[in-house]
Amino acid sequence: GLALARGLSKSRLSHLDLSWNSMGSNMDRGRECSSALSAALEVNMELLHASFSHNNFSTLDCESIAKGLRANHSLMGLHMEGDAVLDARGFLSTMESGAQDWDGGGSHVFTRILRPRVRGREAWNPVSNCWICEKWVECRFAWHHAESPPDPLDQDAPTLPAKPTDVYLVADFDKWEPQKMNANKDEPNEHECYRMVPPGPVHY
Repeated sequence: GLALARGLSKSRLSHLDLSWNSMGSNMDRGRECSSALSAALEVNMELLHASFSHNNFSTLDCESIAKGLRANHSLMGLHMEGDAVLDARGFLSTMESGAQDWDGGGSHVFTRILRPRVRGREAWNPVSNCWICEKWVECRFAWHHAESPPDPLDQDAPTLPAKPTDVYLVADFDKWEPQKMNANKDEPNEHECYRMVPPGPVHY
């Protein structure tokens, strides 16, 4: 596992599956494998889709891998089922001890191996947050602040609220966790953000 992790830093592979390889074995007390994998993810800009699922990575291992992943902006699909949870923004969070994420692992297997024979797969609910396997697409969200003044002759016209300084996107694919939107430099009354979203209806 260590040799593979070290070699990944110079690899030109675009797809890689190293799941079920015990790369986070208890024998690796120096955490050399996860450290090497983190370093490789930080510099490898060729890899687009990878699976490191069910490798017995510890919480500290996953935190190390997450550090390297934050510097990687080319990896579009990642699987860490069984060891960590990938959120909708592509960031890793560790799993509680003893927890299992078999649904995500199943999604990975079904999508990659059974794809030609499975009907209705486009309607599956996203469970692994892999942008490639689940065919996520980039979407722009925008919020406009109305600035038209009320009619001075209309005494019943509502008063416009003050222009907010902070605007947040709250969406179901983020489990309703707010994400701050950016002010549009070209449109002073607009806030925007670009996000990868899963197929199907999106509620926000």
